[in-house]
Amino acid sequence: MRENLAKLESKSSELSKRMDELVQLERQFRDMVNDLKCELMKDVQNVRLPGVVIHENEKCTFAVVSSRNFSSKNWSPEYYIPKSQAKAVVEALEHCTTVDGICKKIGTMLTKGYVGDSADNRIYLNDFTLSAIQNSDIGVYVTANNYADKKPTAYCVTFMRGNGLYEVGINGKTTSEVSATFAKTFPDASIMSIKCVKRGIDKQPEM
Repeated sequence: MRENLAKLESKSSELSKRMDELVQLERQFRDMVNDLKCELMKDVQNVRLPGVVIHENEKCTFAVVSSRNFSSKNWSPEYYIPKSQAKAVVEALEHCTTVDGICKKIGTMLTKGYVGDSADNRIYLNDFTLSAIQNSDIGVYVTANNYADKKPTAYCVTFMRGNGLYEVGINGKTTSEVSATFAKTFPDASIMSIKCVKRGIDKQPEM
């Protein structure tokens, strides 16, 4: 009887020790995930858009955007304010509790160019935010491990050239790739916005 009791006490003690270790590991993992989110938030908050001046006071934050850099298709202040972009990104990751979940969500951001599950709560991410995400440590991992859609996507690029506003269609796998292609083709123009027209096309349409 005493021997059986001793065995039970030993098993109970061993189980308790293993549970304590699991709880500790869970806390460490949760802290690592939170650190990952914080680092990403800092990367996005540090983005500076050309032609955009941010003003902050106790009551509000607002952006003054030059006409040359203003996107005629995006009037949302969240599009131009880095803190708002960072908040939108972090809120989209709020319920992601695993690394795989975070990677999938970031992959969706990079592929679609926005956060939000419906048109009512959708916030578009500007090209500089998307570039910051893609070039962050987690963004590099996401891209390398195929979480983002790597099929060519059709984009509509709105740009200023001289005194005129124009649009052109460019295919690419990411908005950064499209921006690079545009810069080579139109070195004297400024991008106003890049909008996804058709995602995941298997064949490049003729330009």
